[in-house]
Amino acid sequence: MTAEGMIRPEAQSTGLDAAVEVVGDALVEVDADYRVTAWNRGAQRLFGVSREQAVGMDVTELVSADNRTHLRAQLDLARDGYPIENLEQQMQRRGGLIIPTLLALVPTQGESIHGPRVCLVIRDLSERELAQDTLAESAR
Repeated sequence: MTAEGMIRPEAQSTGLDAAVEVVGDALVEVDADYRVTAWNRGAQRLFGVSREQAVGMDVTELVSADNRTHLRAQLDLARDGYPIENLEQQMQRRGGLIIPTLLALVPTQGESIHGPRVCLVIRDLSERELAQDTLAESAR
């Protein structure tokens, strides 16, 4: 378990680990090479990718190719100690379905062999956008 409560594949469950697993938001930890080091059940549900498949993958694969440079820049800022909140980002599920999300990027304590880590808190905004679209449609 990391200090942030993220579960690594080899970690045993504790009370905090259990809470991290049941929250609705996706929680993803990445190293300085943008590789996923931890992935909760919320991330599995949101992206359709199992923990086993996600650990080690480049997290920027979860955004379209034209947004990868921007996400890397934001991750670099967070890794350098500048947390980022309320970053709206179009991400994509396995199979290419686009998902509107709200991100928080938080530097985490400690380092992996690949340098400092960043935790991404990813909230699915699909229901919010659907409600806004419905409201706009009913106003017409």
